[in-house]
Amino acid sequence: MLSFEKRPPVIRPAFRPILAAAALALAVLPASAQTVGQAVTLRPAPGPARTSVVLLDAEGPTLWATGLLSRTRDGGATWQQVDLDSLRFGRWRAYSMETRGNAAIAGLGYVTANDFGDRIDTGSGFLFSETGGDSFRFTAPITDRVGDSTLVYGISRLSAFTFLTPDGTAPFALSLDADSNVVYAAAGEGGLRRSINRGASWQRVVLPPDSQDELRPDALNGFFVGPRTRTPRGSFNHIVYSVLVDEAGTVWAGSLLGLNRSDDRGRSWRRLTARAGAGSLPSSAIQVLREQPLAGARNPVWIATVPAGVTAEFSGATSGVAVTRDGGLTYEQTLLGEQVFDFAFRGATVYAAAARGLFASGDGGRSWTLVRDFFDAARPGDSVPLGARIFAAATTADGALWAGTEGGLARSTDGGATWRVFRADVPLRPERPDDRQPVVSAYAYPNPFSPALDGVTRIRFDGGAARVRIFDFAMRLVRTLRDDGAGEREVQWDGFDEGGVRAPNGAYFYAIDRDGATVRGKILVVE
Repeated sequence: MLSFEKRPPVIRPAFRPILAAAALALAVLPASAQTVGQAVTLRPAPGPARTSVVLLDAEGPTLWATGLLSRTRDGGATWQQVDLDSLRFGRWRAYSMETRGNAAIAGLGYVTANDFGDRIDTGSGFLFSETGGDSFRFTAPITDRVGDSTLVYGISRLSAFTFLTPDGTAPFALSLDADSNVVYAAAGEGGLRRSINRGASWQRVVLPPDSQDELRPDALNGFFVGPRTRTPRGSFNHIVYSVLVDEAGTVWAGSLLGLNRSDDRGRSWRRLTARAGAGSLPSSAIQVLREQPLAGARNPVWIATVPAGVTAEFSGATSGVAVTRDGGLTYEQTLLGEQVFDFAFRGATVYAAAARGLFASGDGGRSWTLVRDFFDAARPGDSVPLGARIFAAATTADGALWAGTEGGLARSTDGGATWRVFRADVPLRPERPDDRQPVVSAYAYPNPFSPALDGVTRIRFDGGAARVRIFDFAMRLVRTLRDDGAGEREVQWDGFDEGGVRAPNGAYFYAIDRDGATVRGKILVVE
């Protein structure tokens, strides 16, 4: 199955197997039951809710960030967070978000594991807003009914795999067709779905099987509709990770094995896979689809691809980017060999968030500059670690460029020359402590901690010069960190021992020695 070395998750997808133990470790986090139709509002927050930022979405001056749905409308001076218990204190995360005018839609999910230890991205519902995100309504995740095992497509009746539970239907991408008021969801193994009633129900959109590059409702078809990962009769092209409705009403759906394009709002389709030559796709697994708004011309559609890792794909496939400037008639390749997670635009300038950094092009992708240093001169301790992956990018109407990284959220108002970095900031002594945010002497975040996804875990404490020791479950010393500062501050642990070896998954304990006393805590490492 596809292996995206990302977030995700969530955040924009991390489609790789994980150990069952890791998924179970995440499952110990508490989660409150949510009710369909429940009203959800926002609450003030000290900053973005998570340091590792895998999701950005912008509309005007408003920026939504992280998988926990934090919002700023004033360039990061103040923040709010969606007040949903399963997001704030549980294991739910926002996998996707789409804002357009007063409409805002977020797709929620979480990670579980099957009996073989494979990662399963499970849908947990949607948040719909018609107030620009000031309030939301919670709706149920994508599932099928027992009778949905047979579908009518044009003149054909097709057998289909049914998802009676939301396991595998996490919404990796969303797109709103403003003209028809339809919401499309790329639901992973659940395929492409659409809703005409703001998430009250979801219809399956039939895509071509692996054996066909074209699908029409007036032709007789007899293939099985469903993911190849669930049944040998299924198709890799029915595992959908990205979706876009462009300015012309063309619907684009990116799958594990192809780029699907419909000019009649999902009734008929053409499928493109990677082939030899610069006029094709670099590879067939479509990770991201983004439209670049340009005046006076057909908007370019930017496509980030990675190798699918399946035998049906072109043997010369490589990670990279393709762009079409004519609605899918022709394609150009760029950034070959780069793993790109997201795109953002300001006029003719294109930004590509990638594993190696933030790429920028002012000539339509023919040449690129690379930003890797997100140094915050005003607060050097908050700077993004050099070499951090850039998971998301966005531009806001106040002229700011935003980069979501594994080491913080970075903002630039001069095109990337200088940066201000925002990180999750929960004080040791909250102004209004409660059972979930008590007064503490120290804590570590993120926790559970993934060295590959999070980069570092930060241990926060106060007092004078300190020695921080990290032990494994058998109380063997793993690492010693020292800090000669004073006051409330943090030290970072990258998940490696003194010899430079990555610490295995499991529970670790830290001891902070300062001011003649020792404070202790626990960190859970999961990969």
